Amino acid sequence: MGTQQLVYLTIIATSFFPWLVISTTTTPASLPASTTAVGVALGNLTEWERWQAFRSGQGLPGNYSKAVRPNSEDRWTDILCGIRMSDVGSLSHTTMKFEASFDLTLEWRDPRLAGMVRSTTPIPTTMLWTPAISFGKKVQVITDGGARNEEEGVITAWVMPDGTIANKKRYDVKIKCAMDLKAYPVDNQQCSFQFHGLNGALLRLKPTFEWRNDVSLTTDITSVHSAFSVISVQIRAYANSFLDQSQGKGCSYQTSDCEYAQDVCDFEDKGNSQCERYEGSCKNTVQQCALVSSKSSPNTYTTIEMTLKMSRLRNYHLMEIYIPSITIVCLSWVAFWINRAAVPARVALGITTVLTMVTQSTRVVGMPQVSYVRAIDVWALSCQTFVFLALVEYALVNYLGGKEKPKDKPSAPPAPKRSQSKTSEKMNNLDKNIYPNLSTKDVNIDTEDRPSSRENNWMKMNKTSSFSLKVKGGLALVTSGIKKDDNKSDIGAKIDKAARILFPAAFIIFNLVYWLWYVANV
Repeated sequence: MGTQQLVYLTIIATSFFPWLVISTTTTPASLPASTTAVGVALGNLTEWERWQAFRSGQGLPGNYSKAVRPNSEDRWTDILCGIRMSDVGSLSHTTMKFEASFDLTLEWRDPRLAGMVRSTTPIPTTMLWTPAISFGKKVQVITDGGARNEEEGVITAWVMPDGTIANKKRYDVKIKCAMDLKAYPVDNQQCSFQFHGLNGALLRLKPTFEWRNDVSLTTDITSVHSAFSVISVQIRAYANSFLDQSQGKGCSYQTSDCEYAQDVCDFEDKGNSQCERYEGSCKNTVQQCALVSSKSSPNTYTTIEMTLKMSRLRNYHLMEIYIPSITIVCLSWVAFWINRAAVPARVALGITTVLTMVTQSTRVVGMPQVSYVRAIDVWALSCQTFVFLALVEYALVNYLGGKEKPKDKPSAPPAPKRSQSKTSEKMNNLDKNIYPNLSTKDVNIDTEDRPSSRENNWMKMNKTSSFSLKVKGGLALVTSGIKKDDNKSDIGAKIDKAARILFPAAFIIFNLVYWLWYVANV
């Protein structure tokens, strides 16, 4: 064969079979007879050389087109899906959204690529047919990791010897979650989001690529930075339709329910493979759905819905709201043991507790405006009622019981004052009448001592009689007044004693009903 004819054959072969160029430059002269044409092209290349060949657009079969779906003659192409939640952010009460990051692994089999490689080989997704995936209305995609990784040269897809393709993408999303805040802050929330498989993609669970067990979702528990803890996850694959009133729309053909144990992993367990790929206890079920068949309407497509059931962590609210409120309510009861005559002390304590409770209640204002009563509203209003009634109780005691007065002994009425000169004159006249012929000059008598002693005796008699009369009447008046005050004081004392028992008992009953009602309903 001449040189010119050899050149013509080379040009023709290159035009119709471009992959032979690689084989002529890299394949040894002797190859196994069973090696296919593609195997001749790629079988003896290193992984790096295969990767470079794929990136340059070479190495794929000549009959391959990424615009054509695998098994295009069939109604559906099975797409196995797996999700790994790698980050869950805080759930905002005002916007009712939370941020999350997850890796979505899609796996399908393309018979056109079977036998192309001898081991798992990376391949650019730009060279392949990939399923058309669309997220639901509740999901706002912030970052599409697949497109970004392709630009940066990060490997996101692999091809296997049997023609299976595994494609892994990372998404950063914001998910809208319509929360029911009736039991806030002892509530549980359910947040759901969907992604749809279009263009004949039959989304199924149970992936095999890099999945250790028969589960469809794993979660990095150490990366859950939220006020909630994930307690269960439900994944449901169901048939959907572009028509709103399609018969059988929404029928499930595959479900997976996973229960998550609480406190199984902490942030300190970062790096633990079991915590970073936590699977939980899952139960998988397969059901029949008439819409998912070989004769399905072109209006039918499939959807995977993932529901996260999360329980709110209550430690923060216990420390910031509940325990301070309980302390304020108990402080208002101290007034029942303070003397009711100490008006400034009891009034100041009552007003202080009321104002403090009002201030404490304003800490729950930063919430969305809802048309129903929340559990935190019931708690705040009840605590305000208890401290307000404690203040009203003292007003009732002060009104019905009167002000307590000190109990002093009754004092004797003042003795009548008599001048010494008048008393001495009366005594002298009495002596002259008895002894008319006797003069003071003749008889040496101590006139100052005798009249004085008589005067004292007479005054003592008058004082005793006057005091006995007046004290009897005064004691009757004073005793009757003290009895009236004691009756009023007894009413106030009884009210205080009753309040010491009734207020704590009522608050304990309220706590039992409150916690049992909301925790049981949650």
